[in-house]
Amino acid sequence: SSGINAEYGIRGCSLYLVLLSDNFIMNDTAMSELLYAKKTLRKTVIPVVLGRSSKWHATTAGMLLAGQLYIQFGEESTWPSKTNELLENVKQQVKKERVVSRVTDGSPP
Repeated sequence: SSGINAEYGIRGCSLYLVLLSDNFIMNDTAMSELLYAKKTLRKTVIPVVLGRSSKWHATTAGMLLAGQLYIQFGEESTWPSKTNELLENVKQQVKKERVVSRVTDGSPP
């Protein structure tokens, strides 16, 4: 039942924020959800890397997100600036999504 709820949540979202960590890449369900969001539903994905590991680059997640900018929360001293970067990125993506929605439903942008 949690898989059904996750699928419903992913389908209903306007963008997909993925928090990448060593635990994430070892979790088959998490990786499947990323694949579903990115490839099947073609959702806008904002990758956030937690910690300093780069193991995710050599996984399916790395292939799905290749060439895409990501925000890395590594050193704790950078968290405030990274939080601002994340918020700005989310705002930009939501703004783009609204413009696309208006264009596809015939509303003026």
